[in-house]
Amino acid sequence: MIEAKNDFLRLLKAKEYEEAFRVLYSAYFQRMFNYACGILNNPNKAEDITQEVLIDLWEKREQLRITVQLDTFLYKGIYFRAMNEIRKEKLHQERESEVEEEFYGSQDHTEWKEQLHRQIRQCADNFPEQCREVFYLSRYSHLSRSEIAEQMGISVRTVDTQLYRALKSLKNRLRKKVSR
Repeated sequence: MIEAKNDFLRLLKAKEYEEAFRVLYSAYFQRMFNYACGILNNPNKAEDITQEVLIDLWEKREQLRITVQLDTFLYKGIYFRAMNEIRKEKLHQERESEVEEEFYGSQDHTEWKEQLHRQIRQCADNFPEQCREVFYLSRYSHLSRSEIAEQMGISVRTVDTQLYRALKSLKNRLRKKVSR
């Protein structure tokens, strides 16, 4: 590793930038990547962070005054970026939880979804017979409007009208239940 560092510094001084970057990348990428993976447990993010640190070093190569070992400098860069990524992820999860809590209340999402399906079925059970049948064939049997018309012996226009009435009624009934 000392040889790679010396080669890197020598190439930088000689302004052989492409070769210097190749040496930097081949000598340090895998070690830095493994270190980032150990912190993040996410190879994609670890790779991104490793590349960002190496690119930052490269872009600032002329202004940098590295007073510690090059690998120590790189490890610190990986560590700080990984910690920032963990903080961002944690903040994102907290915000997501807050939104879910606000939207779904204290109920579990699956429970809420099941309850909604039960309410839809209860409302649909009270539709007039033809309206109910069209609704069930459309939403639960996943038949097209023309297939429903053919199966029930009615026109596609009648199917459209019945679906419109069913959805309008369902919307009104559910709105009343939610506002209670």
